[in-house]
Amino acid sequence: MMNSLFETHTIFTFEEYKKFMEAASNAKQNKLMLASVSVFFVILGITQKTPLLFVLAVAYPLLMMFTQKKGVEKAYKKATQMHDARIDYRFYEDHFVKVFAEAEDQIEYTKLHKIIETKTNFYLMISKTQGFVLVKENMPEGLAEFLGTVKK
Repeated sequence: MMNSLFETHTIFTFEEYKKFMEAASNAKQNKLMLASVSVFFVILGITQKTPLLFVLAVAYPLLMMFTQKKGVEKAYKKATQMHDARIDYRFYEDHFVKVFAEAEDQIEYTKLHKIIETKTNFYLMISKTQGFVLVKENMPEGLAEFLGTVKK
């Protein structure tokens, strides 16, 4: 058996799930779109002299954010086997291994869709909506730099 280059783990809490969903859904772009819709309603309200459009300028983005938040909560609640689960990762030259509930999955780096980095985490995405959460504070020295070399 080959020795891994790096090993880390993640405790999959609701907070980590929320961060993952925000990163995977490109939340900054969504917030910009909602702001654009609000500005549109304000401009339309001014030009059409319709106060209801000013209400929509505030209500629509709030309703969309509330709906998205509830959707994230519902999805996490359904995935009961993942609640506070420990997921271990081992990294090798050409692949990594995810270990969860005594099952191992091997993922080649060439199969990664992309790697997203935030202030607190890395997300190894295998599609636009599926990926693996790596918490930076749990990562050994050198892993972040290594991840920068596997997917450019």
